[in-house]
Amino acid sequence: MSNLFADKTTFEKGFQDRAVARFARDVKDLSDGDCFQVLGNMVKDEANYECKACKDEVKGTGSKQLIYFSMEFLLGRLMRTNL
Repeated sequence: MSNLFADKTTFEKGFQDRAVARFARDVKDLSDGDCFQVLGNMVKDEANYECKACKDEVKGTGSKQLIYFSMEFLLGRLMRTNL
């Protein structure tokens, strides 16, 4: 899979293709919400691809994986419940 965010031309083509595949409409006919859905799916797919590539590399080299858990977002009652 190629990087959809490599350059402007690749991004525009990928965005147009996904817009037609998802909504069966041209980009100019999409609402702002539809455009955000297409963009969100593109970002999610690219992140998943990169995540898989990273996991495959970790498996192949036998490296260990470090997972960082940040608690800054857990406030009050949520912190007691989740810890």
